[in-house]
Amino acid sequence: MKKTHASTPNQVLSSTPGKSLNAESRPASHHCRAWLTCLLANLTAVVAQAQDPVALATSVRHDGTNVELRLTSPPGPRYRVETSSDLKTWQALGITHPTATGILTAPDPLMDPSYRFYRVAVPRAEMLVTLAPPNLPEGLVMDGQGNAYLSMVLTGEIRKIAPDGTQSKLAHAPSMVAGLAVGPSNEIYAAVAPQPADPSQHGIWRIQPDGTASLFAILPPDSMPNDVVFDAQGHLFATDSIGGRIFRIEATGQASIWIQSPLLVGAPNPQPPHPPFPIGANGLAFVGTNAFVCNTDLGTLVRIPVNDDGSAGTSEVFIGGALLGGADGLRADASGNLYVANVIQSLIVRVTSDRTMEVIADGSDGLDSPSSLCFGNLPGQRTRLFAVNYATVSASIPGANPKPGLLRIDTEVVETLAVFPPPNLPEGLAMDAQGNAFLSMVLTGEIRKIAPDGTQSKFAQVPSMVAGLAIGPSNDIYAAVAPQPADPSQHGIWRIQPNGTAAPFAILPPDSMPNDVVFDAQGRLFATDSIGGRIFRIDAEGQTSVWIQSPLLAGAPNPQPPHPPFPIGANGLAFVGTNAFVCNTDLGTLVQIQVNPDGSAGTPEVFTGGALLGGADGLRTDGNGNLYVANVIQSLIVRVRPDRAMEVIADGLDGLDSPSSLCFGTSPSQGSQLYLVNYATISASIPGANPKPALLKYDTESSNK
Repeated sequence: MKKTHASTPNQVLSSTPGKSLNAESRPASHHCRAWLTCLLANLTAVVAQAQDPVALATSVRHDGTNVELRLTSPPGPRYRVETSSDLKTWQALGITHPTATGILTAPDPLMDPSYRFYRVAVPRAEMLVTLAPPNLPEGLVMDGQGNAYLSMVLTGEIRKIAPDGTQSKLAHAPSMVAGLAVGPSNEIYAAVAPQPADPSQHGIWRIQPDGTASLFAILPPDSMPNDVVFDAQGHLFATDSIGGRIFRIEATGQASIWIQSPLLVGAPNPQPPHPPFPIGANGLAFVGTNAFVCNTDLGTLVRIPVNDDGSAGTSEVFIGGALLGGADGLRADASGNLYVANVIQSLIVRVTSDRTMEVIADGSDGLDSPSSLCFGNLPGQRTRLFAVNYATVSASIPGANPKPGLLRIDTEVVETLAVFPPPNLPEGLAMDAQGNAFLSMVLTGEIRKIAPDGTQSKFAQVPSMVAGLAIGPSNDIYAAVAPQPADPSQHGIWRIQPNGTAAPFAILPPDSMPNDVVFDAQGRLFATDSIGGRIFRIDAEGQTSVWIQSPLLAGAPNPQPPHPPFPIGANGLAFVGTNAFVCNTDLGTLVQIQVNPDGSAGTPEVFTGGALLGGADGLRTDGNGNLYVANVIQSLIVRVRPDRAMEVIADGLDGLDSPSSLCFGTSPSQGSQLYLVNYATISASIPGANPKPALLKYDTESSNK
């Protein structure tokens, strides 16, 4: 899961030294993990008046040396605190632990009155195992059973850490052991440069599952074997950081130079505190028909084409820059993104195929000279990036606090399928059986069709202020419309034929705000009314009736700016078995309504609620009874399990920008693919912001444990 403390909000706060203030009405950046915007703080203040939940407003105090933040929601174990003067550039203050009453205190050495804003979030890296010097782990690999193996560079120990955290010594190799790889028979291969030097032990060691260790491949004594990697064909490779080489090692243990290049050589004549030898070729990863390797000293990622016969092509610099100075470990995800462990700057950097670089975790998340990383091999781990804190820099500084250990970093990536320039802000989304996506552009009234190959076309036109969409049994599309300007004759549910012909199908009361439209398993059509706290049932002839009306479906009374001038209650709707579930956007709740045997509505009750649901908009369910909520205010996708447990599976760092609607793919191959739209309504209203209205896709299997 992406967030382990689901009840904990993140907030942007403003402070003046010596004064205590409430949250201001300013938006937070959408590029950090689930920072709670002040729009939400204002919204939930109304919630507190309406149903008296735990208040979310957080106060802040600055005494000139430290900043104190008071969290009035249930506190989690630790938080990342940052400060800013412009809500764009943020300075990390570190990770701090709250008191039992939810008070965070962080040192604020900036002493600059221009830095007035603060925000908190759950750190992006989770420490799984803490070690103590001289146990400094350099290499890391995981087997198919979820066991992690760490190489202790100074002692030569290969340590095994089971999924339940149990630690044991698997094997012992000579000291100065670095990278690790798991072979096809679950044996482990380790790069060893013995200290003191011993040419008879210098190279790649093989460790059997029972812990028996022996030299497998001898490498030249002037080499520094560092990373060891298998390619997709099962060939073993090892980088040489001193010689600027990559060796290929046969199944017999015979080694040959696969490539040697000046691009793989480190800096000449290194000076202290640099080690007395160059560190060039380091982390290695294969992606398709290319190999990528880090050059630690030069701060580059080098690309090497793999020829059809397996030989190395001509190397070239793929990308370089300040973020890669100190690049050590390297691994790739299933989408071809590269992840770099920066041992000098204590960063994890993601590099996409278009050469975009992004820091996804840093020292304020608990990193301390990370050296190696790998993805888990179990189905629920394939987007879980594990890393080791080598802690080599901090361990060498007297009085420092080195943090060697094993960490886990979440890397789920939401894939953007199509982007739209404002005023094309998509609010509703539905997919037909052929895999075509249909989006409602709320401000223009366009119903846009996006084919599986990405081709876009205008499918139909309805009045503006069109919201939810649903696909009917004859492949008709039903759209919720509240025309602007108001027109009672067009207010309600429109039906759009497969040829694009659109016409009103069911007229709803002009005081309603039709929002989501959903068919249940029996083919009955329902529409939520966000203003009236109602759900309408619509028969095949377009006749409507109130299926249920309840205070639990009504929004917050007397909403204040920046909230729209009307309540937003009942919103996304989903049917699971004999129950209906509906989001209440203002109250931050999921309401459960039993469906009686005759199809009528039973008594509604709050199924769950809390900070993560403040701003809940779209709602859909998978085949396992899990509910997926699109949070339009906080830019989150929240999964709610049948036992009411909540977890954030995607957020602003994954590219979300006020998602409003979502749906699962309709073909067997799309079963776990959750499609969603970025409504981008908040960012589009902020001058100078960068709204990202879009159609996106997220694989829910990637975050299931």
